[in-house]
Amino acid sequence: RYRGALLQYQKALQGNRPTIELSKIFLAHLREQNFSPSTLRVYRAALQGFHAWRGESLVFPVRVPRHAPPYIEASVVQALLTRAKDRPRDYLILLLMAHAGLRRGETVSLRVGGVGEKALRFRGKGDRDRTVPMTRALAEAIRPFCAGKPADEVVLGVGEGVIYHVVKKYAAAVGRPGLKPHDLRHAFATRLLELGVNIRVVQELLGHSDLNTTQIYTSVSGEHLEKAIDGFVTSRPPLCPRPKDGSWWSCWAVWMMPACPCRPSPGIHRPPP
Repeated sequence: RYRGALLQYQKALQGNRPTIELSKIFLAHLREQNFSPSTLRVYRAALQGFHAWRGESLVFPVRVPRHAPPYIEASVVQALLTRAKDRPRDYLILLLMAHAGLRRGETVSLRVGGVGEKALRFRGKGDRDRTVPMTRALAEAIRPFCAGKPADEVVLGVGEGVIYHVVKKYAAAVGRPGLKPHDLRHAFATRLLELGVNIRVVQELLGHSDLNTTQIYTSVSGEHLEKAIDGFVTSRPPLCPRPKDGSWWSCWAVWMMPACPCRPSPGIHRPPP
């Protein structure tokens, strides 16, 4: 993306030497052409990197309106995983984003040395180190991809384009063609909040530097929590379904009912056998 942005900038210069002023004019022109704020941020980041390399500082404000992320039902995530279960690589790609909240780039760059027995450790966006515990399903799916590989080798060995293609393929198969890779990360965050996980913990798991970025998910989960409460007061919650796939979040009773057999001690969840 950044390379493409710089090539467009080079073309717009028409042989002129790049300067901070010309970069600002170029970005202002893109804004006048109704480029989206998100696209403008890509161009700005590319030019800021270029000028930083030259020892210069480019400042160009771009306001990106905050939109609540789409709500992805747990049943949709489970349908995706079920479809991909027979294709180990695809299944692992979906699990990394849906069960650990990895971004597309983080999924691609995850290295064998960062895969522990119970958690993933990697450097995410903004060069921030992150540790994310693994669900049982994720731990089992990732082991074969690490076996016999050196610590500095990537787990998957695919590019971001493959990640996008995999998500779109299974999304179309379950009737949600508009689903994108980042939506699985949204689903991960929203589900954690619905389960009552402290927002500071969610912030740490997602690798957000600003709590305000994490709080955008509260507007999504809040609406659906209200609906859940409406149902709660009119019907009796079901017994723990004890899922056999190791999908910890489908077993919501673990968090809602202290007497759940999947919950051996208060506040601690172990996947059902």
